[in-house]
Amino acid sequence: MSDQIQLAFPAITSLDPGSSGWNILAPMAMEETRKHTDKEYCNQLKILNVIGKGSQAWTGDVYNSMRSNGSHGRAEIIAEEAGFEKRTIQTYGYVCKAVKITIRIVISTKFPKLKFHHFQVVAPLECRKQIGWLNRAGRKDWSVSQLRTALRFNKSEWLPRAFNNWPPFIIEEWQQKYPGQLPGEILRNILFFTTDNGDKVIDVFGGGGNMKLAAEDMDRLCISYDIDPQYPGIIRHNALNIFPDSEAKLVFLDPPYWSQKKGEYRSDPDDLSNMDLVPFYLAMEKIVDNAYVALARNGYCVLIIGATQADGEYYDHALEIYSRIKSNWRIVNRVSGAYPTSQYTGNDVKRAIQNKQMLNLYTTILFLQKA
Repeated sequence: MSDQIQLAFPAITSLDPGSSGWNILAPMAMEETRKHTDKEYCNQLKILNVIGKGSQAWTGDVYNSMRSNGSHGRAEIIAEEAGFEKRTIQTYGYVCKAVKITIRIVISTKFPKLKFHHFQVVAPLECRKQIGWLNRAGRKDWSVSQLRTALRFNKSEWLPRAFNNWPPFIIEEWQQKYPGQLPGEILRNILFFTTDNGDKVIDVFGGGGNMKLAAEDMDRLCISYDIDPQYPGIIRHNALNIFPDSEAKLVFLDPPYWSQKKGEYRSDPDDLSNMDLVPFYLAMEKIVDNAYVALARNGYCVLIIGATQADGEYYDHALEIYSRIKSNWRIVNRVSGAYPTSQYTGNDVKRAIQNKQMLNLYTTILFLQKA
């Protein structure tokens, strides 16, 4: 039994899992380690009934064990002898059966403030959606009522963008704040078009944690690196070196757009945003090569990078980088991701017209597949 669970539920020490034949895995999960008699089931339920509302999931697991171990016809009777109403015990059992024990272990350990009724609200959904909604509820500290309301107003399913011209998206409230962050909608679309549930994703410039959070919502395994991590769980790693992980379905590259964020990430010369132009391109060649090595067969590399306009010059970084690495890759698509016009002032527009120079209003998202 973990110290975390003991502190959160001190009363469960009375369960004595070693001798009772029950193993408490998490605040919302218990497993049977040996078969019990009807009397033992009844005594176990009596203990859980005394503990009260903190034990609904454990009660549900006991009830389901009773039903699967030959006490099916007597489960409700035994539960009533232990002090539970028939409808209540059936509800506990339904939730614990509908929400897999692995999901309950991971989510309740990660978000110990979530209650049994959070799991009850999502129980009718399929597993991927259960995970997504429970993660949202945990991160946003939603009450059961707030989770229920969010589900009620989620009348239409999220749909990926069917075209390769994506409009401006907002930065969502769940996202971490850091320079150059991408809207969550862009991340979801990238994940949808390149991966499936359970696939491994490597995020090479993941210091802020946004791809990690988006992948979690979509039931992908995301391993994130950064030269200067800002979010828990990000591995400190310089992308110019071979990646620590391999066999990924997607490697996601969201590097600094050359000098546009100079000094906003790090001040040392190893940071891409502080490099001169040619070293920057050489560094990106090396990073894309590392991505190729880290990908599984037919895996994808998605590079998102905007052009730079400076001193009357236009630097199309996506075009330049692709021209340097194209022999190893099959280009799947080139997406135009729009910026909001609000990033420019009225004076910027006037000067652009006077100088006959168009302002850049999009970023390029290159979808590449390992050849």
